Amino acid sequence: MPEENAPSQPRMTEEQITEDLRTNPRYQSYFKGFQPGSVDDFIKDYAWRKKMWLDYGQSALDRKARAETHWIEAAALHLSYIQQKKLFDVQCRWRAEQVTFPDILICADFRTWEKDVLNCPFLEPITPDEVECYQQFLQSNNANLEEMPYVRWQAYTDFKEAYQTDNADEPFPEWYEFHNNRTGAGVYLTLPDIRGEKEGMYLDLYYGRQEATRTAQEKTAPARDTRPRLAYYDTDHLRFFITTFEDAHTRELYEAYTYSNRHREEERSLEVIISFLLNTDEVIPIERHADFREALREAAHRYELQKIADHLPIAYQEYCLNQSLGLRSPIDEKDQLAKGAEGWRDRILEGRKLAGEPEDFDF
Repeated sequence: MPEENAPSQPRMTEEQITEDLRTNPRYQSYFKGFQPGSVDDFIKDYAWRKKMWLDYGQSALDRKARAETHWIEAAALHLSYIQQKKLFDVQCRWRAEQVTFPDILICADFRTWEKDVLNCPFLEPITPDEVECYQQFLQSNNANLEEMPYVRWQAYTDFKEAYQTDNADEPFPEWYEFHNNRTGAGVYLTLPDIRGEKEGMYLDLYYGRQEATRTAQEKTAPARDTRPRLAYYDTDHLRFFITTFEDAHTRELYEAYTYSNRHREEERSLEVIISFLLNTDEVIPIERHADFREALREAAHRYELQKIADHLPIAYQEYCLNQSLGLRSPIDEKDQLAKGAEGWRDRILEGRKLAGEPEDFDF
């Protein structure tokens, strides 16, 4: 048996491996117990396999290590969602003028901190109880892992509309709903948007002047082309063009090609899911479903939820260590949004000016 932590073997050719198996005395006593013809077959096959292990085994080890790192990184992202909910509740209170913060001057500043929420200076650090609550959310199967990375977590106006009505353009996040049900924090959504209404008044003044300027410019500008765009990605346009201008044989080929490829995207999606499930090295139960495709998707989704929940404590330990050492979490797109917030500040200040008020944010 090779020693632990032994240095990796140098790369060998298939011929060198074969020669070693045939001549090295360490194998001969073992091979003598088998028929010579079977030993030849074994050596030939084993040499090919060992060459594969030597050439590609390290990359397989690296992938395995990355798989473990992936779940910790995914859990770290979900830790940020805990802070997103706290930031949203703070936003509700700030808009109601219950609290103030040096880092927040206008509503848009919350969108800036959304992209740097783990470093937000006015949020309390994550607690073990909050981690446990979020684990319970993941295990409740309410989490939609496909949608969560794209949620605009501080979309106050959309979320308040979704919370109060059934016909909102953007759904209320499941995590926020779960948290509200556990903590009663939904009361913050009933607070008035005093600050938002004030900003809206100044923005109306700003845009009113912009609209007047635009209208004056349009009177002297050349006429715009009002014809619709021919969208190459619109399947209805494509079908109309083919049926109108192509001959019968081309139309037939188009229909045949379209029919034979009608499931191509779904095939690719299922291939990814099946590959993911096969590489887990765990038994993953699949619940009964009328559609096997949905059964596979749900099985993979439940597995992902559980893996993230299992790795949350590890990610939380790293978070606490970074907090104790004063290390900042990676920043994602904050600078870009900060520039956008500066634009909103300029518009509000211009609106204040048009209202004959001081050009500051003390309103």
